[in-house]
Amino acid sequence: MKEPRDFARCISQFTIPDGTGDRFSGYAVIGLPFSSGHVLAHRGFAASRSYTVFVLELGGRLVFPQGKTYFPGPGKPDHHFDPQWSAATAQLFERAQTADQRKAAEASSLFQEIRKKESRLRAWAELALVRRQFESGDTSALVNLTSPSWSRVDGLTPNGLPVALLAAAHVEDVPAAQRPRFVPLLQATLDGLRAGRWLCSFEERRFYDGELRRLLELASARPGSIEVSSELARLQICSHLATLGTEAYPDKQENRP
Repeated sequence: MKEPRDFARCISQFTIPDGTGDRFSGYAVIGLPFSSGHVLAHRGFAASRSYTVFVLELGGRLVFPQGKTYFPGPGKPDHHFDPQWSAATAQLFERAQTADQRKAAEASSLFQEIRKKESRLRAWAELALVRRQFESGDTSALVNLTSPSWSRVDGLTPNGLPVALLAAAHVEDVPAAQRPRFVPLLQATLDGLRAGRWLCSFEERRFYDGELRRLLELASARPGSIEVSSELARLQICSHLATLGTEAYPDKQENRP
């Protein structure tokens, strides 16, 4: 009988079987435990040039690193990534948000201060300044507000939302005649989401994908014209298969080295 290493060594010899349905040829290693409590798994389909890597974390959370998508542990609450801010930073952005809601002039100086002091909130503060400039009646600010460059920033909002998603949502805050100018930003943000730019739970990714498609249709005035992501279906199938694989070897998860 061949050992797993033998199959891995002759991976280049695998060929796709004949037929018209779903076919694959390759190997899989499922349930490799580590002393940290994590389980690393890999499925490699050499003939079809595709593979999936996933990690089963202690507690049951299933993570697909390539797509930056995770599934919470079965029956457990989803502990969403919550940024840790210092007391001084939290106080500063709370003051800025309060002043912004009141349309106070002080808000701009507070956002400027955040921009200088906290790198993770820099893009959020810059977006807020551009939005306030546009809301003050300066229509030239629309150029910056609709820039596709927002889709490429890694900054966060105070509650951990990617700034790109917040920037895209501003399409609903402008007159209908100006909404088409958001199309490049919306499309770039949707492409980034589907390419796994930001770590999200599966449900978050599905929700954001649907919202961005809705906003794109709103901006382009073409209802139903945006293609639904096939990657979401693939991830859901992979999650199901991975769960079946790890359940098949419960001792691998319990008897960790």
